[in-house]
Amino acid sequence: MCDCLVNDTIFFIKKELSTLYEKYEVESFVSLLLEHFAGIDTARRLMADGMAIDAAQAESIADAVRRLKAYEPIQYILGTIHFYGLTLQIDRRALIPRRETEELVETIIGMCRGASDVLDVGCGSGCIAVSLAKNLPDANVTAIDVSDEAIELATANAETNGVKINFYRTNILEEWTDSTTYDLIVSNPPYVTHKEKSDMKPNVLDYEPHGAIFVDDDDPLLYYRAISDFARTHLDAGGSLFFEINRAYGNDIARLLMEMGFGEVEIMKDMAGNDRFVKCRR
Repeated sequence: MCDCLVNDTIFFIKKELSTLYEKYEVESFVSLLLEHFAGIDTARRLMADGMAIDAAQAESIADAVRRLKAYEPIQYILGTIHFYGLTLQIDRRALIPRRETEELVETIIGMCRGASDVLDVGCGSGCIAVSLAKNLPDANVTAIDVSDEAIELATANAETNGVKINFYRTNILEEWTDSTTYDLIVSNPPYVTHKEKSDMKPNVLDYEPHGAIFVDDDDPLLYYRAISDFARTHLDAGGSLFFEINRAYGNDIARLLMEMGFGEVEIMKDMAGNDRFVKCRR
């Protein structure tokens, strides 16, 4: 095996992936793969005439390209993701954090600076819990998930980012013996119905954990109902409840919360203009 010119590597990546992905995605893959596997950032790449990478780096990039051709998410290939200023480990044990969830975190931090006891329901990779623990240093953060593997991943992310979080493996759809009350509860629960699968790409359907994504078509509010019922007895008076939601069910979730006695119910939009979050108070 021999060294490979950077420009040849760029040509290889584009040739192999250009028929499978949009142009902007391929350009992003070029930048991400070169920086991750060869330490060449965009600025250096623009001056790459004659620059070479070694054989091991070239083989790592070629392997990543093979995985991308099978539609494996780039985040799982790289094994890390940047989320709200933090670096998190990510793999198939948990859903890949989306930009919308960063918006949710940003909103909560802006509105709940004084939160003292925080609960994240369905923590997955820990992206919400770790971000809140990092940015609300006086808060005692608890996070739960039904998946042992997700709890393991989230625990590693908390340790890597130097925050203390109380993790528990439990199912919010079943009775959870918890005597703690919280002044902030947040959840990004499964909210995609099975009938929406036809609109989803194979990188999601074939790799990300379905239990963290999908809810039955005949009960799309299942998790919102269970979490809100829990919040009625475990959220302090005046405490805040935040949800990330399926944009198709914003009004239904808001109506559910009002019927359950919550006040100040508000549907909020994401940066794309879609109904994406609901907040309320007890």
